[in-house]
Amino acid sequence: MTERRVRVRILNIGIETGTPNAQLFLTILAGFAQFERELIRERTRAGLAAIRLAGEWTLQRDSREAASLESLLSKHSLMCSI
Repeated sequence: MTERRVRVRILNIGIETGTPNAQLFLTILAGFAQFERELIRERTRAGLAAIRLAGEWTLQRDSREAASLESLLSKHSLMCSI
């Protein structure tokens, strides 16, 4: 947006993206969003691991489906870590 000289003004909180204060605010906001996304991913993996350990993994219809689910999860984590 800055390359095209576009500015966004958020009226209810008094932020205009062209100022250093607003850029700092948006950077911090993006950091919190990324942090929350990582927490959700971590909790999901921990929950799946707990279910597997408890032997309550009910989605496994056969070994191929389990392998494809694991493959999908690992591909997703690789894409999200970039």
